Amino acid sequence: MTGKRKLKCLLILSFCGLLFFGRDAVAQDYVQVYEFPKIEPELTMTSGYGFVFDSGSRRAGKFRYLKDSPTIGVELVAFPIPHRIHFEVDFLNKNDYFVDARYAYKDIILSRWLNNTVYHNLDNITLFDLNSATASPGVDVRDVGSNYWLRMEQNKVFLRLKTPDFPFHVYITGRIVDKRGTVQKRFLGGSGYFNDEVRISQKRDINWDTRDVTVGVNSHLGPLEVDFSHIEKRFDANSDWVMTEAYTATTSTPVRAAGTYPHSLVPDTESSTNTLKVHTTYTGRLAASLTLSKSEHDNRVSGTTTDFLTAAGDLRWMPVTKLTFTFKYRHKDKDVANPSTLQDGYYGLSTNPTSFTGIRPSISLKSDTFSGNMRLRLMKGFTLHSGYTYKKTDRTNAALWDVSPSTTENTFHCSADIKVHKKVKLKGKYKYRHTDSPAYNTQPEDTHEGRVSLALTPTERFMAFFSYDFMRGDSDNIVLVVDSIATGGRDVESNRVFGNLTFIFGDKLALNTGYGYLQSSVEQGHAYGLTAPTQIIYPDVIYDDKAHNISASVDYSPVENVDLKAGINYTQSEGEFSPDNFSVASLSKIEVRETVYTASARIGLPHKWDLGFRYELIDLDNLMENPQNPTYSDGEVHFLLVSLSKKW
Repeated sequence: MTGKRKLKCLLILSFCGLLFFGRDAVAQDYVQVYEFPKIEPELTMTSGYGFVFDSGSRRAGKFRYLKDSPTIGVELVAFPIPHRIHFEVDFLNKNDYFVDARYAYKDIILSRWLNNTVYHNLDNITLFDLNSATASPGVDVRDVGSNYWLRMEQNKVFLRLKTPDFPFHVYITGRIVDKRGTVQKRFLGGSGYFNDEVRISQKRDINWDTRDVTVGVNSHLGPLEVDFSHIEKRFDANSDWVMTEAYTATTSTPVRAAGTYPHSLVPDTESSTNTLKVHTTYTGRLAASLTLSKSEHDNRVSGTTTDFLTAAGDLRWMPVTKLTFTFKYRHKDKDVANPSTLQDGYYGLSTNPTSFTGIRPSISLKSDTFSGNMRLRLMKGFTLHSGYTYKKTDRTNAALWDVSPSTTENTFHCSADIKVHKKVKLKGKYKYRHTDSPAYNTQPEDTHEGRVSLALTPTERFMAFFSYDFMRGDSDNIVLVVDSIATGGRDVESNRVFGNLTFIFGDKLALNTGYGYLQSSVEQGHAYGLTAPTQIIYPDVIYDDKAHNISASVDYSPVENVDLKAGINYTQSEGEFSPDNFSVASLSKIEVRETVYTASARIGLPHKWDLGFRYELIDLDNLMENPQNPTYSDGEVHFLLVSLSKKW
C-alpha cells in the first residue's frame, strides 16, 4: 500500500469512527437478561493410518497425495458463556488437511481462522510428431518421465469487533494463497511461425503467492445501514515467472531476427479497492440500496494500469402483498492504460536483445445495465416471475483489435413455481437474449436457455427429483480477422439431465440413486491457410462433448452403534473434434471411463470409543486405444483408512 493510499484509508476510517461514536447514547430501556443454558464441552480425537496403492496413470488419483500417511482428527466444541469456542482439525497427510478455529465473546468479538490445503496430480501430455515423414522433427520433448503436481494452501482469517449496546462494527479479513509445484509448459519453438514452428514441452516451477486484506466499518444510521471497506491485494509469481527460448529467424512476414526471446510471462500485480454500501432496512413495502466501488489495478512488470469504477442501485417496491417489483441499475467504467514502448531488458533479462515499440493501446469500456423484474403470486402455490434487462457496452480502441466498438444486449426471462399438490412441486424458467454486434465470434447473437424441474415426495419413505436444462445459441455469420474470411454461422448447444431417487426401508436401510447426462457441442466453419488459393474452408465443423454419470449408495445399520455404507459412481465421457476430410479427426477423439467404489464402516465401542474403516477404489480406463494419441493411460488407486476415535 502506498503512502497516499494509507493516509486516505486512515482518514476515512477516522471520520467514520467519529461519526458513529459521536452519536448520542441510545436510550437505555429495561430488557430482561436471558440466561443461557449450561452446555457441557465435547472433545473428539481421532487417530488412524491411510494406506495408498496405485498403479498406472497418476491421473486416476488426481486429487490425492499418493503416499501412505498417519491421520489425525480433533474437534472441540465448548460454550462457557459468554465465550463460544469451536476447533476442528482433519489431517490426512502433509498435503491434504483442514483446520477451522472459531472464537466469539458475546456479540462483541467474532473471529475465525480457516485453512484448506489440497493436492493435485497433473498430466504430462505426450507430444507426437504430426508429420514424422519430414527430416526435421516437429516436436522437442524435454520432460520425458516428469511427474507434475500442484499443492495449494489457503488461509483465511476474520475478525469483527462490535461496540457494546450499539450496532457499530469494525472488521478485518485476510487471505493468503500459496500455490507450489511443477507444471508442464507447452509452447512453440523454432521460429514460432507457420511451417518453421516446433512444438516444445518442458517443466515449469510454480511458486505463486496471493495476499489480500480487507478493513471495513459498518453501522446503522437511523433508517440506513452503511458499510465502507478498503481492500489491498497483491500477487507475486516468484520463480519461473518468465521463460525464454532461443528462436530461429523467421522465413516469412513478419520478419524477426534469431535470438533468445521471453515468453509465457506471469506478471506480478497489485490492486486497491474502496467500496461504499448503503441500504435501507429490508422490511416494509419499499427498500433501496446503493453500492459505489473504485479500484486501481497495476501490472508491476509491464506498467499497465487499469482503473475500475462501478456503481449499483437497487429499488424494491411491494404495492400489495402478492406483487413485488424490483428495479436495478449497474454501471461499469474500465479504463486501461498501457505503455506504447518497452525498452531492452524490460523483463530483467540480459538475454532479451530487442525493445518493443508501437504497442497498441488496450481496450477500455463503459457499460450500463438496466433491469426490471416482477414477482406475482397468483394464488396459493402458484408464483410467476418475469423480467427484462437492457445492457449497452461502448469500447475505445476497439477498431485496433478488430472488436466491435459497441454492443447491445436485450434479455427477457420468465419463470413459474407451481405447487401442484403438497407433495408435487413443479418449476420452470426460460430466458432469451439477443446481442447486437457481439465483441467476439465466440459470443452468440441469440441464445435460448431454460430449465424444468419436478420434485416428488409421495411418501415419507420415497423422494424423487428430476431436472432438465438446455441452452441454444447461434450467430448468422462468423468472419475471421485475417483477410476477413467468412466461414458461415456458429451454433452452440448444451443439454443437462439430472435425476435422483431416494428409498427409505424401515429405520435401518436407505438407498439413494442418481443419473446425470451432460452434452455440449459447437458447430462452426473453420479456415486453414491465410490467403487464396491455398486457403481451405471447412463449413459446419463439430466439436462435441458428452458425459454420463450413474451413482448409487446404500446406508445400513444392522444393529445399534454399527453403521455401514457402500457406493458406486460411474462416469463415461467423450469428446471429439471432427473437421471434414481432415486427418486430425482421428487424433482428437477421446473417451474415458472412471469408476469409483466406496465402502465404510463405523463400529461403536464401549466408553464412547469408535472404530472406523473407509475404503475407496478409483479405476480409470482409456477407451481409445490410439497409439498416435497416448495422452491418457489406464490407472488404478486403492485408498484404505483405519481410524480409532474417542469422545469426551
